[in-house]
Amino acid sequence: MKPLYPLFADLVGRDVLVVGGGAVAERKVRSLRDSGARIRVAAIRLNTRLREWCAEGHLTHLPGPFDPQWLDDAWLVIAATNDRPLNARIREAADARRIFSNVVDDPVLSSFQVPAILNHAPLVIAISTAGTAPVLARRLRTHLEPLVDPVLGTLARLAGE
Repeated sequence: MKPLYPLFADLVGRDVLVVGGGAVAERKVRSLRDSGARIRVAAIRLNTRLREWCAEGHLTHLPGPFDPQWLDDAWLVIAATNDRPLNARIREAADARRIFSNVVDDPVLSSFQVPAILNHAPLVIAISTAGTAPVLARRLRTHLEPLVDPVLGTLARLAGE
């Protein structure tokens, strides 16, 4: 297990590339939508929800097989495919450009992990197991949700004012 540095990233107006067009890519795009990132999804085909979000202007579709040049303007990349050799190529291309990459459910190929999130904006609690036990992180989040009153988000917002 490699040690990780916890980080909350400002992605407003920055390009994030998600490679994959299925349910996993949809889940990652859903979590990115509120970040203010410019989301680009690279896939031969998009599932129904991703096509809808594309039509609504929430993301840009890059059709076709993965092209490393799609990383040129990216700040972050998420590989959401079930093709490990492709995911490894995405990681290598990202590393060559000094771009953090996450390969969903593959901590060995990832340069960052996406934590389980409990969100009562602006209060956000992130739970990580450094990619070793994501199910445990999600279960812990589920256990903590009823203990963290949503009013704490309002309190944090008021404290900021």
